[in-house]
Amino acid sequence: MYLDIEGDPDREFYYLIGLLVCDGNTQEEYIYFWADTKNEEQCIWQAFLNYLSNLNNFCILHYGNYEKLFIRQMKRLYGCDVQLFEKLTSSAFNVLSSISAGIYFPVYSNSLKSIATHLGFKWSDQWASGIQALVWRHEWEEHRSTTLKERLVTYNREDCLALKTVNDSLEYLCHGSPQNDSDGMTKVINADKIKPERPYSFKRIDFCIPGMERINQCAYFDYQRERVHCRTNVAVRKSLQRERRRSRMTFQAKKEIFFEKPSQCPFCKSPHLYKNGVRSRMLYDLRKFAGGIKRSIVRYKTYRWRCTACDQTFLPESYLLIGSRFGSGLKAWSVYKHIALFQSYASISEELDELFGYRFGHTLVCDFKAEAAGTYLQTYNQLLKNLRTAHILFIDETKINLRGLSGYVWAFANMEQVVYVFWETREGTILKEILGDFKGVLVSDFYTAYDSVICPQQKCLIHLIRDINDDLLKNPFDEELKQLAHDFTLVLSSIVETIDLHGLKEYFLQKHRAPAKKFVKSVIDKNYKSEVCEKYQNRILNYRDNLFLFLNYDGVPWNNNIAEHAIKRVAFLRRAIGGSSTVKGIRQHLILLSVCETLRLHRVSFWDFLRSGVKDIESLIK
Repeated sequence: MYLDIEGDPDREFYYLIGLLVCDGNTQEEYIYFWADTKNEEQCIWQAFLNYLSNLNNFCILHYGNYEKLFIRQMKRLYGCDVQLFEKLTSSAFNVLSSISAGIYFPVYSNSLKSIATHLGFKWSDQWASGIQALVWRHEWEEHRSTTLKERLVTYNREDCLALKTVNDSLEYLCHGSPQNDSDGMTKVINADKIKPERPYSFKRIDFCIPGMERINQCAYFDYQRERVHCRTNVAVRKSLQRERRRSRMTFQAKKEIFFEKPSQCPFCKSPHLYKNGVRSRMLYDLRKFAGGIKRSIVRYKTYRWRCTACDQTFLPESYLLIGSRFGSGLKAWSVYKHIALFQSYASISEELDELFGYRFGHTLVCDFKAEAAGTYLQTYNQLLKNLRTAHILFIDETKINLRGLSGYVWAFANMEQVVYVFWETREGTILKEILGDFKGVLVSDFYTAYDSVICPQQKCLIHLIRDINDDLLKNPFDEELKQLAHDFTLVLSSIVETIDLHGLKEYFLQKHRAPAKKFVKSVIDKNYKSEVCEKYQNRILNYRDNLFLFLNYDGVPWNNNIAEHAIKRVAFLRRAIGGSSTVKGIRQHLILLSVCETLRLHRVSFWDFLRSGVKDIESLIK
């Protein structure tokens, strides 16, 4: 059954319940329940329930949350059998929820009229809309015209048919059957397969003929310089000799630590031990002091000991605990340069060579990053957990190109922390997985995937202002658009002045609710002739409850600048890596970038945090 409800939101009055009943074959039946007055609302609700109680099995499809709110409100006002109500709510499915999260039609909004029209459905009345239905209802109440009633019933029936058209299209898509235009072009494409073409990229080429690969290898810059040009150019030859001399340079330890003789054998506990050769290990590190950073090389020496009782050899335990050849300062400095300053592995390796004489190769910096990502994975998960329980959450996303594929980085932020998540597609399924049962206020732009999150939402008004400004520049003679922009600017300017004086406090912002509601209602009720204004009318109609939601809360901004600021760091990262990273590498990077940006919000040094060995950010910032 396809359900569509007609009502008057201002009077909280539902006057028409329409059902398009399909038996699974070809038979369709349209049934409706009509109320002349508010007093008959209970009658049509009861008639609707009586009809459902006579059915054994049914599934109700509706579009949007309007029908779900209708069912709950009717249950609260007029009651309903408990078993029937559970059956009704469990069998009701919102078709829009499956569209918002993962299906993107080439239309400006996910309204039923936009999508059904794109799929080829046409209403008998070209002016039919939800706003026009309110006009017809008010005219009917004045004149009691049969023609007007027939218009409303026809409009309701066609809404049900439009919903059936959309649902049939979704079922067709679920079977994975490709849809093609008359010219053979594919109409349905998976979102993750839409990739921008790049004219040229630095990558390994697979040659069809082995000889071509050999010729290509001989054309590389390093090969030419080391094997060809050095034979004919004196300057090149000298530079290579200079490089070889530098590579043979050895590090001199400034400090030497010798481990004392153990008191007993770790195997048999015997105290009788004798020396069995010398062992040493170098620890390369960087030390921070008041004037800057300096190289620190320490040589650890010990004897290998042999037990006279059990003839076992061993090294002192304190010597074995040294572990890596590289100290925490060197690791922290490398990770800090790569994460916070967006330097590449090669540039960090070159800087280590130039400033400190360390010639370790750029792959070592990659190992440092991987080790740090594993160390702070628990910290990252705790930040993500904290976001789910926050009062407010800002969200934004941007595309990023990796080696061989592309994906999206999503930024989840609030006033105290930032978390970045990599996802292969832009589909809204990530929101349910990451946010879980988030119940705070979500601040976002007008991307329709965010509509799938069930929580209070505030749409970014800066995005709306930018869009209106762009359209004003494109349509300088559109007087209706100028008036809409002027009215919106007046309302928002007054709100911004109050925020500048008192901050984001509901006590001071509540006086702006009436003007904001008046503006929204004036835009929705107006009959625009401009196509651009109709576009904004539909947007404001769809998001009328999310434009000025911040007036009802403390501490909720009217823009998404927190998330946009966080996503800028990803833009810098995208420019730095240039598509050379892998999925594993970008996920490791985002773990550390989340920690770095969270510390940046609290004005805590990321390098000092890495050097300290502390994993709990909250204990550090208290």
